[in-house]
Amino acid sequence: MGRQEQGTGERRLTLPCCRGRTGVQNAGRSRNSRLRFVFPINVALLVFGAAHIAAQDARPSRYPANPSLVIADSGEARISDRRVSMQYPLPERQAGIEASLTAVFVLDTTGRVEMSTVTLVGPGPPAFRAEICRWLSRIQVEPVVRDGVRYRALVVNPFSFMLTGGALAQQPRETGEALRKAIIVDGIPHAALLLDPFPHC
Repeated sequence: MGRQEQGTGERRLTLPCCRGRTGVQNAGRSRNSRLRFVFPINVALLVFGAAHIAAQDARPSRYPANPSLVIADSGEARISDRRVSMQYPLPERQAGIEASLTAVFVLDTTGRVEMSTVTLVGPGPPAFRAEICRWLSRIQVEPVVRDGVRYRALVVNPFSFMLTGGALAQQPRETGEALRKAIIVDGIPHAALLLDPFPHC
């Protein structure tokens, strides 16, 4: 998924979200923190037919082959209940540790995250991953509806745990766009195989 390297005769794909960027930063002892995450996700709609999926790698996928699985568009998958807030892990905040991660998951037709599908891409202490998983397990999202039909939707969502005056605030904002484009190009089944080694909720 992502960049194809030449010269060896075989297809070697790398995750674009993990090249040339350090996801964990130490920003000193500042206690002032803010969280930055994007919802909904800016990514084009894509519907995979059964024949296309069957032609992909036959190994088991975290995102099962399903012709009704779509990738949420920019105006879809909005949070409908904002009473659940995300917290900056206290030990990491006190230690001045920041992190930028991207979550990939399936949203079901009721607007809930299918937690068995959540993959967390990017380096970071376990506390950050645990907080993202806690938040995703509790949020309610507007389901993806097209032509009056609800669809299960694949979501790519970036999260940034930033401290005031920290290093992440000085870096370009992570949008998850490179990862989304790679999933579109390579297909969900192949992307799932590459994402499988990363941590999950």
